[in-house]
Amino acid sequence: MEEEIIVNELPLTEAFILTRLLHRDGQLKELERCLKPALKNRSIENIFIVGPTGTGKTLLAKWMLGTYFKERSAHVNCWECRHTHEVLREVLVKLGRSVHGREPKGDLVKLLQQVLEKR
Repeated sequence: MEEEIIVNELPLTEAFILTRLLHRDGQLKELERCLKPALKNRSIENIFIVGPTGTGKTLLAKWMLGTYFKERSAHVNCWECRHTHEVLREVLVKLGRSVHGREPKGDLVKLLQQVLEKR
């Protein structure tokens, strides 16, 4: 009888988000400083997260967005959505708008502006 090495595969998937991030206080504070003004409809600072593969960049960003901006954000994997049209479509879908995917980019941008103005 073989014993399973991995009992629960979920924590190994991209969809898994930890409830607590350990040893990331400095990075979290910096992200909060840059992004929290958006909660008061003020301008935010651009953020560029860099580091080696597997160090938690995506996890940190997803955790921050899920914690503070759950209804106001959309995560898009740009390895899967490589073109502007695909990214716009994915953002709209994640914000609850259905699109058929054949709209011109300009129409998708206008639709996104409308969605964001309502929020």
